[in-house]
Amino acid sequence: MRDGRMAPLPPKVFDTLLVLVENSGRVVSKDELMQSLWPDTFVEESNLTQNISQLRRALSEGTAGAQYIETIPKRGYRFVANVQPVVEGDAGSSNGESEAESVRVNGAGVSRSTSGGFLTEDAGAVNGHAPLTAVESVLAGRIQTLQPGVETPPEKLSWRRLLAIAALLFFSLAIVVFAIVVASRHAGGSAAQSGTAFQQITLSKLTTSGKALLPAISHDGKFVAYVAEGGDMQSLLIRQVAANGAAQVVTPSEAVFKGVTFSLDNNFIYYVARRKGETSNKLLQVPLLGGAAREIMADVDSPVTFSPNGQYFAFVRSYPAQRETALIVAKLNGSEERKLATRRRPEMLSLQGPSWSPDGRLIACASGTIEQGDSSMQALAISVEDGSSTPIGSQTWTFVGQVGWLGDGSGVVFRAWQRTWGVYADQIWLLTFPKGEARRVTNDMTSYGGVSISTNSTAPAMPLMLVTQRTDRVSRIWVLSETSGRRENAGGFDPERATQIESGFGDIDSEQFGLDWTPDGRLVYASTTSGNLDVWITTADGKQQKQLTRDAKTDRTPVVTPDGRYVVFASERAGGSHIWRMDVDGAGLKQLTHGKGDFYPSLSLDGRWVVYTSSSGGESALWKVSIDGGEPAQLSPAVAARPVVSPDGKWIACFYQNEKDAVFKVAIFPFTGGPPTVIEEMAQPDWYILHWSPDGRALTYVVTRQGVSNIWSKPIHGGPARQLTNFTTDRIFRFAWSRDGKFLACERGMIINDAVLIIDGKSDKLPSS
Repeated sequence: MRDGRMAPLPPKVFDTLLVLVENSGRVVSKDELMQSLWPDTFVEESNLTQNISQLRRALSEGTAGAQYIETIPKRGYRFVANVQPVVEGDAGSSNGESEAESVRVNGAGVSRSTSGGFLTEDAGAVNGHAPLTAVESVLAGRIQTLQPGVETPPEKLSWRRLLAIAALLFFSLAIVVFAIVVASRHAGGSAAQSGTAFQQITLSKLTTSGKALLPAISHDGKFVAYVAEGGDMQSLLIRQVAANGAAQVVTPSEAVFKGVTFSLDNNFIYYVARRKGETSNKLLQVPLLGGAAREIMADVDSPVTFSPNGQYFAFVRSYPAQRETALIVAKLNGSEERKLATRRRPEMLSLQGPSWSPDGRLIACASGTIEQGDSSMQALAISVEDGSSTPIGSQTWTFVGQVGWLGDGSGVVFRAWQRTWGVYADQIWLLTFPKGEARRVTNDMTSYGGVSISTNSTAPAMPLMLVTQRTDRVSRIWVLSETSGRRENAGGFDPERATQIESGFGDIDSEQFGLDWTPDGRLVYASTTSGNLDVWITTADGKQQKQLTRDAKTDRTPVVTPDGRYVVFASERAGGSHIWRMDVDGAGLKQLTHGKGDFYPSLSLDGRWVVYTSSSGGESALWKVSIDGGEPAQLSPAVAARPVVSPDGKWIACFYQNEKDAVFKVAIFPFTGGPPTVIEEMAQPDWYILHWSPDGRALTYVVTRQGVSNIWSKPIHGGPARQLTNFTTDRIFRFAWSRDGKFLACERGMIINDAVLIIDGKSDKLPSS
């Protein structure tokens, strides 16, 4: 913290600080630091140098002579600031810090174990985990107080002076306590929510199945409902917060849930879902402990929120044909529907879920503008009386999700992501109201879903609680070889003969990072192994991994020219996303485009042209630019994205938007220009990933059924689709064919979704049932 505000650090930079603080006063060699930070991966020393540089900037070294980190030439680094261990709750700590001040140093006060469990402030074994290491103890509550390395000689104080200081402190403390009591009563008995909510948190998992989605907490904080995945089926479950075990409220069906909300009296659960074969989402109501579901309204595209008097609910609806979204308010029975606020593209209201303020006057909803390949979103406060809107604060993000009001109306909580972070992971944020001061609640490498808050937490002794969906990923890249003579395996690629690349994967949203082969049989891909999203190259066995880019912004979707000379990729390093080129060894960086939102490069057969998605013309379309840069040219007048050039260089496959229903479908364009040809009767590809077959006769893509992904092939000139792989477990997140078609590389693994409870402050007690 600096001046009462959090000073954010990238995860690997934070880890570097922990190692140095843990070994304060001792020279930590570069090799030891590299081994601690990247134990299973080879990275270049420049990554460590960059971490140290960022730390020095964050600590403001050099200001007033302060020094924290000393460089020992040819040896390593030493943390030279005064470090004093402070055990939380120790009234006799040497620096006299209160527990609240210790929390500011500690940040979130939470540690996450490598196995995915969560560690509490207890240093002993917790929930089956081993006792904390020294570094984990720092994270879990045994904090280290950092002071600049400038020593001041102690001043001798007389007993009269000490007595005077003590009296002054006592008088000041009395005034502060009185002010806190008054403020607490004024805020409805919840001083914790008045600008200080979630500065320290206790975090625990409510589910361990890895299949829990869209959790919501009851207003009294006693129950949590969530959606359970099972193959292509989804169901609704409920559990007590203070007890294990869950009961089924809605039986499994082939439906996709969009949101879950408790009624104000906590007797019913309202959920939004769409069954297989239906064209719209419906809002349904079911009793808390199960029973027959009752349909309330159709065409509901977000989770609902209820007015404080319980007579109305609100939600966001999408109108694709009109390119419009609207905040809708209706009576509890679904009647008297009216549009409260409307946004037309490029502006929009988020479908993640609005929240009605405790005083009933406002509805908070995420809103933004999406144009020219970029997104800017923020939280809005929309007046229930007239639909006028005011931004809550001035900060914007690339993405803002579901919004939830604190119980006293002093702020809103939501998940958000910023493209400039360098890591693809949604974090929980808090915005005070009405000032709009932004502060992170979580700060880690995992990703969080929507938010649901126990709004009755203003009651005495009731902690402020929030539930959210936590998403992790466990995956590896596998290389499969063609097994000639074994065509009985649905396409000649035998999973039993696959080799696994052991490390460097498991990134959230890795389906957006790209994967390609070089002509000499190496793999080029993007990964957050270094703590930032960068481009890497490795041999097919994964034993010789090398980082090619090292910029604080994101670098992704690399593709290799047919001659193996260049790697072309999309990068945020120049502000906004542009197409860049570099030599295959990472040298010779060159910016090729300067448009608005340039993404997803692909290469022509001769390697002279880069085809990519750009919004420079206003709408997303296909463009091309010379491999040496220059003036780009637009290839498609229609709305299209994610181009892939065929192996013979004659066609460009892409996702093309149908003007009638605004739905994206797979289509092919002639490279020389012309109208698109839609590929009919083709399953919607997972992750919108599309590749040509090595012979150029078909398009290959990922299809997931019953929770298991396989690669399929669809001929472009007609004929049935066929399955090429025969995996029986796991999802596929990205894949690529070798140049000769004899090898297939694919990242496979699991998406782990669980319900997580976040309690404001330290708490060992959960609300009783």
